[in-house]
Amino acid sequence: MSSPDIRKSQPLFSEDGEPPKEGVQLQDDTSNLRATNEMNSVVTGDLRGEDGLQLPEELQREEDLLNIVTCSAPLEKGIDRISDGGSTLVVRARQYLSRLGLLDGLPTEISSELKEKADSARQRVNRVVTVCGIASLPSEILILIFSLSIDCSSRDIPHPLHSVRLSHVCRLFRNIITTTSRFWTEISSIPHAPKVGLVEACLQRSGDSPLNVHLNVYIFPIQIGAFPVPEELQLMFPNGVLDLIEGINCDPTLSSLALHAHRWRNLHLNVIPVNDMIKSSFGFELIQNTIFPTLESVTVYRESASLRHRDQGRSFIEKECSREMGFASSWTTPMLRTLNLRDTLPSSLPESSLAAITTVRINLSTFNDVSSLYALFSKLERVEEVHLDVSRLGTSWNEDQLERIQDVVLGSAKRVTLRFDEDAGLMELWQATFFKLYCPNATSLAVEATRCSKEPKRAFLYHLLPKIPARFPKVKNYTVSVKESLKLIGQETRKPTSLPLHFPPDLEHFTFTCDSSLWFSEKGARKIIPRVSRLRTLTLGVNPSVMNDIKPALDWVRWIADYIQPHNRPEQMFEKLVLLKFDCSRGYRYRIKKIIPRDEIEAWCASGVVLPETLSEVEETEYEEPKWSE
Repeated sequence: MSSPDIRKSQPLFSEDGEPPKEGVQLQDDTSNLRATNEMNSVVTGDLRGEDGLQLPEELQREEDLLNIVTCSAPLEKGIDRISDGGSTLVVRARQYLSRLGLLDGLPTEISSELKEKADSARQRVNRVVTVCGIASLPSEILILIFSLSIDCSSRDIPHPLHSVRLSHVCRLFRNIITTTSRFWTEISSIPHAPKVGLVEACLQRSGDSPLNVHLNVYIFPIQIGAFPVPEELQLMFPNGVLDLIEGINCDPTLSSLALHAHRWRNLHLNVIPVNDMIKSSFGFELIQNTIFPTLESVTVYRESASLRHRDQGRSFIEKECSREMGFASSWTTPMLRTLNLRDTLPSSLPESSLAAITTVRINLSTFNDVSSLYALFSKLERVEEVHLDVSRLGTSWNEDQLERIQDVVLGSAKRVTLRFDEDAGLMELWQATFFKLYCPNATSLAVEATRCSKEPKRAFLYHLLPKIPARFPKVKNYTVSVKESLKLIGQETRKPTSLPLHFPPDLEHFTFTCDSSLWFSEKGARKIIPRVSRLRTLTLGVNPSVMNDIKPALDWVRWIADYIQPHNRPEQMFEKLVLLKFDCSRGYRYRIKKIIPRDEIEAWCASGVVLPETLSEVEETEYEEPKWSE
């Protein structure tokens, strides 16, 4: 294709600004049209090629002239002047400008085609991404994965920090984490080092969702005076014995959280003692006389039972307000239903709040708290679930304290858990405390005991279990769990654990697990007819260690079986015996070893083997206590 003779074409306007003559105008129009078509061909054809824009040879020469021209040497480059004045270079430049004006539509066309190619490439990339890795999962599944990851993470790190770290993985993770309110509803901070900015970010990103608030509470002694001492003691107590009261402070994050008290659903208070004396308390006044319309549960965890001044023996703290939840005395909590307390009593809660409680879990370490708790039980009018843990209880008690404990009737309680440690000097205390509790309508009972190093006078639980039926007469689901202290595992225990002989009359499901030696009182069994007429399942967990004698389990099951076989009554309710094997290699858990139908129990008792090797290790499954219906 020949290039147009651009040097012979006429300019659109003459140098003096007058339009060209008509004949010249027609020639220029024809020339411009040809040039436009050729330029269109060049741009749309050559530009799309792999080598980019390739100009025709003559146009390339003119382009080179434009690039090398200077004001002092245009004539040296062979550039002629037109007859009426001016330079052919100027004429050519104006011709280029006029032609470029005709190409205004070409960039839009090219841009459109390039956009289509980019969109096509983007779609191909997206198809690759959607079939590779975790990004291929729907957002709903990723949210569940993130939630599980955060819930299983270390509690030593504030919950929101796990969300922040996940959001730094990639843009997809960040978008999901930051726009999903559930990842910002649990607000916690490190003791003595709260991150106020992080808490405020949680409050913003959680939207209007209910909040789970964790607060660090600091208790410390405040000196209000001193008690004089006799002259002979002044050398030891030069300033007298300090008269102290308890002060209480809170994380500075409370000022932001208090503005969202209407969203609090669960409150966890971590009470930390500070030995240094501080002049005054501050913090909790922000939530005094506050209404918490959505607060459902309160947890108070104390690191130690009582506040101790660093100069122990030289001070006296009259009253510890935090032990009785004094900070909550003015709260209004219409939805509060659950209390989880460690070395704390709900004494200061309004009676209306106590009357609405349905679940209470209390862990105590001093006997004075036990007697105070029993006095409060009468105010729990609607409680259905009671967990009482006295496994850390000390030995400082006397007969007068026992006499002050009155019988307590919890008529509304349905599920009860009693947890304690074995101690030869405390067995009488367990009996005196637990059996002051009467639950006439409880249908589920769990007794959890830990064996310690001291040797009991008799077989463990021998005098404790017989009193259960009288205090819990309507129990249908009954569990007794005995485990050795971790420091005793592998050591021989001299006295075994007594297998129970007494059962509530309505019992349907009974589970007995023990990782130490067993003992069955045949003499006692001859005097008792077990009340197991309604028994449906019997679960037995043992530890077949060389140091443990588990053979008594055979005689115990045979004794029970004599009263549950079909010939004793027209209808048969008993279904099966479940055998569990203690497995210390799997976190001190029990695994299902054998399920024996009722028709095979007699043969199992006659075999003399407690745990027959009938299931392979692959077939064995970890035992989980069933959730029995009421």
